Amino acid sequence: MKISEMNAYVFDQCGKQSREVIDTHLLFLWNMSALEHYNRQLAASGKSMLATPIPFTPDPSRKGAVPGGVGVNFSEAQFVRRLVDEANDIWDFVEVVDDIQELQNAINSGRYAILFYGTPTQYYLSWEPSANEETLEIWQDRDPLDASGFGHEPDFPPRFHRMVATRATLYYAMPHLLMCDAKKFGAFVNMKATLLGNEIKDMEKDFDWYRFGSPGMGGSYQQEAFDPFDLD
Repeated sequence: MKISEMNAYVFDQCGKQSREVIDTHLLFLWNMSALEHYNRQLAASGKSMLATPIPFTPDPSRKGAVPGGVGVNFSEAQFVRRLVDEANDIWDFVEVVDDIQELQNAINSGRYAILFYGTPTQYYLSWEPSANEETLEIWQDRDPLDASGFGHEPDFPPRFHRMVATRATLYYAMPHLLMCDAKKFGAFVNMKATLLGNEIKDMEKDFDWYRFGSPGMGGSYQQEAFDPFDLD
């Protein structure tokens, strides 16, 4: 599947009205996180195709030095993301801003944002992170879901492209629909999530065979089923 087709798949699974609250940029980010989730699992078998991000734990003071920040222009980072659910490998995306005024605007509006500055590179956050409890990742290199290449296929085994898009639907798009309007989308999400949850178990079982030659060794398809109303 091309990236544009993966986006279309998510839209199709979420229904026509989802286009009112989901844009293509969000789909790109959700598919990126779903792809990275499975590439981490491929790494165990030496088959990962994804560039390695730079992880770090931000200081509670909101600012500090970026690991490996010498000679790297992090202001051109492709994106930064923040781990919000380790058990299910769910991430939120952090806006990369260009100057202190944009960072202040993010602070005032309650948005997650990061400013990179100086040499070696320092960072400043728009929020106060929990002490030694948050994980951020900086994606500096071109990745297999480059937003400028929606007409291309991601660097991932083609037989599993739909699995990636299904995870993006279940763990990102559908919770987003509920967050936007639970009354409007609730019944639909509940029904669709049950169907897709069953489908992705079979897909991930096949994925385990691909990685290790036997099902379940990576444990991915044994993951707890997605509950669209358990979003606390």
